[in-house]
Amino acid sequence: MKVTNWLRLQWYRRHFVEIGPNTRFLGRLQVEGTKNIYVGDRCKIKPNVELATHGAGKLVMGDDVILNEYVLISANELIEIGNGTGLGEYTAVLDANHGTKKGIHFRKQPLDIAPIIIGENVWIGRNVIILKGVTIGDGAIIGAYSVVTRDVPADTVVAGNPAKVIRERV
Repeated sequence: MKVTNWLRLQWYRRHFVEIGPNTRFLGRLQVEGTKNIYVGDRCKIKPNVELATHGAGKLVMGDDVILNEYVLISANELIEIGNGTGLGEYTAVLDANHGTKKGIHFRKQPLDIAPIIIGENVWIGRNVIILKGVTIGDGAIIGAYSVVTRDVPADTVVAGNPAKVIRERV
């Protein structure tokens, strides 16, 4: 393990982030919020990734997860990412939205919050947005530039805005 990677691991661990022993950081990681963040073993985190938790929010990543450049994960309640999952560049995973009540200024809107569960061996393409309350089944593929607003069945390919099932994996 390189000295710089070892120093980064020590810094992150001191700031209440649990990280598996063989996880590699290939650049700067930004950690914000209450820091209830758990990163599994053998994960690869590329430069300029932002992991944020708010309030009692919790982020749990399994083993062998890959986060490519400029990924944003923001947890207000719970975001779980299963083993062997890969997130493409510029992907955002957000478990909260502002409310939509008429007559209330957007800054005073309460948040709509619901957990996000991403299964094992899921491939998420570049610039995908995953919104609150979504469950993505094991082995699913999310096409680039998709907006996922509903649950995705296991072993399916989805794409579009909003994301729709294109076909099943063979």
